[in-house]
Amino acid sequence: MSKTDLREFLSAFYPGETVLIEYDTVSMPEVLFYLIYLNRENRPVLIDDVADTLCETLTKLEFMGFDVSGFNDVPVIKIGGGERNCGNVLGEVDVDRYSLDVSYYGRIVEKASFNDVVLNPVLGVHKLFLALERRGALRLVKNVAMFEGDRRRIAFYFINRDVVEMSYPGLLPLLEEIASTVITWTFNGEEFVLYVSKSANLRVMGKGLSFTLDEISSL
Repeated sequence: MSKTDLREFLSAFYPGETVLIEYDTVSMPEVLFYLIYLNRENRPVLIDDVADTLCETLTKLEFMGFDVSGFNDVPVIKIGGGERNCGNVLGEVDVDRYSLDVSYYGRIVEKASFNDVVLNPVLGVHKLFLALERRGALRLVKNVAMFEGDRRRIAFYFINRDVVEMSYPGLLPLLEEIASTVITWTFNGEEFVLYVSKSANLRVMGKGLSFTLDEISSL
């Protein structure tokens, strides 16, 4: 995999898309998160950080030897979590309000005053399914659907498939149906594999990329 391959792949997403990234518990999704950030091409980034997942993610990347100092200034919206902050926190939303009040979340986003399409990784959203009752979980799915088509952003929802299937088995198919693009991220012990099972852009549907950690480190 070359840097050109990855940038061409990431440029295939349209403004307004909801990209669902499914991974299992041991596939190290922080690597893909880092690649998206690394290849942002001067586009602004806004991170939704559920239950301090961003801090966990940056710590793991540091252990792998990646430079994460650039994240200090990245705008972040905290959803739940404790007092530990990573990035430039614009505001906080409690878990219940995130599933109930989309307008409150939107007002925080407007503080950043972005002038380009925003890359919006959403980290740890599967943790919300553990905290919410079924009705709240369904409201959360509805809120995800409401942002589909918002051309101010491209959203990347990182979802631990194992957690969602264990908590509410019927919700993952709903999320897959809502999303315009569905990506599977796996690690086979030697290579990371990214595969597109669904996409609004037919040019990348059914295609994938694979790369080793050494290749990523050289980008």
